[in-house]
Amino acid sequence: MVMKINKKIYILLLFIFISTNLSSCWNYREINDMSIVSGVAIDKGGTDGKYEVTVELIDIQQGKDVNMHSKYITLSGNTMFEISRNMIALIGKKLYWSHSKSIIISEDIARDGISGILDWYSRDAETRTDARILVSKENTAKEVLKSKPVTENYTSFELSKLLKNEDTLSNIPVVDLWDILDTLAQDGLSTWLPTVKINKNNDDNILQVDGSAIFSKDKLIGCIDENSTKNILFAKDKVNGGLLVLDKESESTITFEIFKNKTTIKPSIENGNLQFNIYTDTTVSLDEIQSDYEFYTEEGKNELENELSDMLQKSIYSSIKRIQSEYGADILGFGAKLNEDNPATWNDVKDDWDKIFKTLTISVNSKVNIKNSAVTSKPIKVGD
Repeated sequence: MVMKINKKIYILLLFIFISTNLSSCWNYREINDMSIVSGVAIDKGGTDGKYEVTVELIDIQQGKDVNMHSKYITLSGNTMFEISRNMIALIGKKLYWSHSKSIIISEDIARDGISGILDWYSRDAETRTDARILVSKENTAKEVLKSKPVTENYTSFELSKLLKNEDTLSNIPVVDLWDILDTLAQDGLSTWLPTVKINKNNDDNILQVDGSAIFSKDKLIGCIDENSTKNILFAKDKVNGGLLVLDKESESTITFEIFKNKTTIKPSIENGNLQFNIYTDTTVSLDEIQSDYEFYTEEGKNELENELSDMLQKSIYSSIKRIQSEYGADILGFGAKLNEDNPATWNDVKDDWDKIFKTLTISVNSKVNIKNSAVTSKPIKVGD
């Protein structure tokens, strides 16, 4: 009887012990003991080649009203880990990295290689791999991070919002840390990142993400504008929307909105030579017309589709050839596609892929369909 009572008491005590431990957070920390990082800018510090890291902190001041604004801390060091730990002594609080939205890298750092930055950011227990990464087109990354936001309280959050909107316009690649880590681990695929600059607009500094930075391995080798970027996004089947503009020269321009696009890439061997065939199938709607062109007739609509298809086909082809000849970096993922479709052929060519990619034969076939009620209406005419 005593044994049974003791057993019940033991089980009860064990239950109470477990319940009290499960009801609390094992790594609970007071918010007042931490500084929340919203974004990071990484530059090369002076002539010593050290990292110079600037963090944007979320500064919340409570009173009658809650005031939220940015606070910036800059520190130099040999490694990212060293800097992050030394910042604790500088500000007297532990940095909380999980809310970090944007990582801005200067061109100097990017040309030297970003693997050291990525290594720390992917290993640290409190950083997140969904942070967006950009390359600054200004002299430093710090001046981008410290520019005054227009629509958000924090520059990093504004950049994250801009990138989210740009993803639907298909003018830039939207890349987070996880994407880069995955790309660097793959054979036959090179990295590219969006670029950001500051546009002066009266008294405001407006952030603009436009174009792309091209990497070989983890090192920056050059940049392309947003038009070339859009063409490469078409080739990579990464177009989610945006516009196509057809310049009819004497008849002005016609603007189309992209509803959907599907791109297929097929590697093949023709007469012993490896080539890649790209097929794009795009559906658009007519959005704006600045001419008297008779697009509302069936014949006019067919002619527009043919002209738009031809324009897109030539644009994609010329952008790919530029990437091949000027940079030789396979940001299109042709090598990865070959490995997926024909592993035996890939094994034969992978050791010389950097050279082979530059001279690959490419064919592009684009088809554009115009589908919307606007093509049935005649253009607006203004009387004499």
